[in-house]
Amino acid sequence: MKTSLLTLTLVALLSNLSDAAEVIPLKPDRYFNDYAGVVSKEAAHRFDEQLAQFERETSDQVVVAVFPKMLSDSDMADYTQRVAWAGGTGQKERPNGVVLLLFMQDRKMSIRVGYGLEGALSDATAFNITEYHIKPLFQNGDYQGGLATGIDLICKAIRGEYTGSGKTLAEQRGNARTPPERPKEVQSMPEHKLIAYSQDKVPGPFFWICYAARFVVMLASLWKIFRKASQPGWAAIIPIYNWIVWCKIVGRPAWWVLLLLICLPIFYIILCIDLAKSFGKGVGFAIGLILLSVIFFPILGFGSATYQGPSVTPKV
Repeated sequence: MKTSLLTLTLVALLSNLSDAAEVIPLKPDRYFNDYAGVVSKEAAHRFDEQLAQFERETSDQVVVAVFPKMLSDSDMADYTQRVAWAGGTGQKERPNGVVLLLFMQDRKMSIRVGYGLEGALSDATAFNITEYHIKPLFQNGDYQGGLATGIDLICKAIRGEYTGSGKTLAEQRGNARTPPERPKEVQSMPEHKLIAYSQDKVPGPFFWICYAARFVVMLASLWKIFRKASQPGWAAIIPIYNWIVWCKIVGRPAWWVLLLLICLPIFYIILCIDLAKSFGKGVGFAIGLILLSVIFFPILGFGSATYQGPSVTPKV
């Protein structure tokens, strides 16, 4: 059923296909994560301990992740919003997490702030830190100095907003490093293997080819179904309007679209039953439309079924 819903809009498919090459890295289990190898192991350990101590004192979690490059063709702002773990860092009752993301080959960086700290670390302050403090040092090849400065300025900006308990959140849970959301198979995985692991979990080209083929079949089927009912076929690819046309075909009022937005599964099932009856089919065929949409929609659109008129008689 979920697949058949997605087929109602071309925009949704194009969006998903554009994300096919995108990789969302796993949430790291350290505060400082140097996947690009720009600082020494000693410096990385020192930064990590500094940020752990900062959480003990303030309860604020600051995570730094340095990647070789962006693993997406999307706009950096959109991508970093999806990558950032700021919404999942900090304390549960107050999202006081900050994530500093850096992409070395792209020469881009971004600071993402949990809403519990937005008052202390505004967009303007974050921009000032990256553009006028970190980047100049990076341009001179001083990566360690740039990261140290960025970390210090972030901590300075948010210090005092909250009070720590003397322990990190992980230490309170009895686990100093590995968060519960990380899969067991990667809990002890070295940092340099995490990106490759994330890439392996992304659906491959075969998946997206099948997805696109299914979309084309479903779109063509809906187009034919609409045409059989003397409605414009192109309406099948217009979001919201396609639902209005569907309602018109089966005899439901246009305001049913609002019901779909409120409780999609229930009213989608009802509309599938109505659609089957409007073409002279029974409830069994309607179940096929719901559960095996990629098979039954083409049967309805390209088969011999003819439109019998609205299955629901409008109330006068």
